[in-house]
Amino acid sequence: MFSPNSQQEPALAEEGKAFISKMLLHRTIGVKLTRVDERGDFVGRIFFPAGDIAVEILKNGLAKLNTPKDMNFDAEYFKDLRQA
Repeated sequence: MFSPNSQQEPALAEEGKAFISKMLLHRTIGVKLTRVDERGDFVGRIFFPAGDIAVEILKNGLAKLNTPKDMNFDAEYFKDLRQA
């Protein structure tokens, strides 16, 4: 997923941060680490009581879905995100 950074789209980045804070702050969440990418960044999913945070971010227009460049991704999950 592409999330706007604060330099390119400051208002949208702040709105996204506020949305995620509202949904996740002081809540019990689940994290599923799927891999570490070539830059050493963790790749995974964040689950909260209402579901998957990525789906909610996409539904609310706070991120854009990019097609994965490698073959090490969950095709079913990507399909679900595309429908969001």
